[in-house]
Amino acid sequence: VLQLNDAICEIEFIQLPKTVLGKSTFTIEDAKKAGTKTIDRFPKNMLFARAISNGVRWFTPDIYDSVVYVPEEMQEAEQPAQIAEVMPPLDEEGVNYSLALCDNITVLKALYNSDSRFANFKHLFSERKKVLNAGV
Repeated sequence: VLQLNDAICEIEFIQLPKTVLGKSTFTIEDAKKAGTKTIDRFPKNMLFARAISNGVRWFTPDIYDSVVYVPEEMQEAEQPAQIAEVMPPLDEEGVNYSLALCDNITVLKALYNSDSRFANFKHLFSERKKVLNAGV
C-alpha cells in the first residue's frame, strides 16, 4: 500500500521477489463518479476495497477462481444487508516487507499513519527509522 487515506488509495502489485506488476489507484473523485454508497461512512475502507479489487482484476486475475468484485460493482446484486469493513491481515513479515520499500522518513511516516494497526509494530518502524537516519 503506497497511499491510504480518506482521499486516495494507491496499491502497488508486486510479484516476488521484486517484479512490479502495476499500480491500482482509486480516489474520492473516482468514488463520486461511480456513485459509491459507502463513501460517507467508510471512505478509507471503500477506497482500499476498490483499489484492491481493480488491481486483482488487472494484474493478478489468476489468483482467484472467480472475478473479484465489491458489492456495488455488481449490477444484478441487491443492496447488501450489512457492509463489512475489509482490512488485510498484518503480520511481521508483511510489515517488514512494506518497511523495506520505504526509502525515506516521509514515506515511512505515511505508511505508519496509513493504518492504526501499525501501532502493534512500532518497534519495527523505529528500527527502520534508525536505518534511514543512518543512511544505510
